Amino acid sequence: LVDQDCGTCHGTGKVRSPRPREVGVVHPSQAHRCLLRNYYDVTGDMRAIEVIEWKLQATFAIGHAVHALVQDALEAEAADPGAELTFHAEAPIDMGGFIRGNTDGDIWLPTAHAVLEIKTMGSEFANLAKPKEEHQLQAVGMYATALDAPLVVFLYVSKEFPYPIKEFVVEHDPALFRRWMRDKGEKIQRALERNEPPVADAQPSECRECPYGHSCPQKLDKKGGSFTQPRGK
Repeated sequence: LVDQDCGTCHGTGKVRSPRPREVGVVHPSQAHRCLLRNYYDVTGDMRAIEVIEWKLQATFAIGHAVHALVQDALEAEAADPGAELTFHAEAPIDMGGFIRGNTDGDIWLPTAHAVLEIKTMGSEFANLAKPKEEHQLQAVGMYATALDAPLVVFLYVSKEFPYPIKEFVVEHDPALFRRWMRDKGEKIQRALERNEPPVADAQPSECRECPYGHSCPQKLDKKGGSFTQPRGK
């Protein structure tokens, strides 16, 4: 936590300082995305350029505030001398140096160990009946595997008043990570060994929004089309 002054009321409060995004690894939150995007994340061969409009910046700010609120509450509870809870916010994970990131929280109770994953949602919240697939890969497949945690607690918080919360407790499923390694991870590793980019596998919408789209040699045209096959393959 760092001190920050408010420009409106001139008060001072504590906020979590943002972490710089690491280069040279696959990020669990982005692991479900395009093979080529993950490849460039690892190699750093291309500069990521991303323009975030003010509406999306406001959305991110809400998400960060919700994360901080939940994490602060759990840290305060864990600091109580009589608490049976141990909580570590932003617990780091490292899977052989290839996949690295930070969980929202690592929770220890006398009879349970769980990863905490906090998500904020807009209109999708109303129909949410289970954690989204990409979130399950991130937390159930990667975070829980890295921390050897048998459970993952998902907290989905609506961005609309009165900000309801949906909680899902999911058992660790190592098959999610094995499937990702088969479908994406091993392809990225082979591409790194050959020093040759893999064939992109993005959906058109993802391709249009990719931070590497400014120079990506396999970028889809506006009509869709197909990705460029690397030479010699």
